Amino acid sequence: MKKIRLYLDTSVISHLESLDTPEKMQETLALWEDIKAGKYEIVLSGVVFEEIEKCEQPNNKRCMNF
Repeated sequence: MKKIRLYLDTSVISHLESLDTPEKMQETLALWEDIKAGKYEIVLSGVVFEEIEKCEQPNNKRCMNF
């Protein structure tokens, strides 16, 4: 069976540690576990990497590690 392809933008990654919106953070963390389990094919654009590179440290490194 072909995996569903998800195109992620920077906001999805930023919600992984979004303490000001805990419901979004929990939903995103659950999605991330599914992603890590290989349930989806993930696509990121070069723009996502450019936006992350513009973040200040340590946010930059944390986002890239995700």
